[in-house]
Amino acid sequence: MASNETTIMLSNVRLAFPHLFTPSKTDFNGLYRRGALFIIRGDDAANLAVVNAAIERAAERKWPDVKKRAAILALLHRQDKVCLHEGITKAKYDGFEGNWFLSANAKSAETIEGAGPVTVVDRDRTIALTEAHGRPYSGCYVNALVEIYAQDSPSYGQRINAVLKGVQFWADGDAFAGTPPARPEEFSALEESSNAEDFV
Repeated sequence: MASNETTIMLSNVRLAFPHLFTPSKTDFNGLYRRGALFIIRGDDAANLAVVNAAIERAAERKWPDVKKRAAILALLHRQDKVCLHEGITKAKYDGFEGNWFLSANAKSAETIEGAGPVTVVDRDRTIALTEAHGRPYSGCYVNALVEIYAQDSPSYGQRINAVLKGVQFWADGDAFAGTPPARPEEFSALEESSNAEDFV
């Protein structure tokens, strides 16, 4: 879980609500973006320490004054305007209660084509995954590369956000919305003598 100050790697976390390949349209500003939620177990001290340290570093960059920074961070946590959230806020969904989750998104845009990309690779890093591969899926385990930054703008106010840079499929898990899609390798190759009438 190495980082360069505010860019961090989450290891073996659970994927939820993924929009990695096709951007979704946001409710609050109508822009398109790719993103996901990453569930961190409540007892996963290592991942939580990495995230919290990056949040502190990002806040220090934006608000160097110690007292001002402490006050702002305390307020943002109370208002749930930090990218790391308590799972209880999504307790109605499987996998969240008793855990934490980090919300991360790529760059937003007015069009699907303009939305920021997310690199998605397989466990051995030799394959750039696409939606057709059927993974990663909601409920599986992944590694995620994210960048934490502090926002302070007249339009959108103060927040601590996470930019999603990449996702690596790591291991299968119980899919949150049923079973995971079939993989291409699960099908047998059709022999040349196969007749289309067999499938009618």
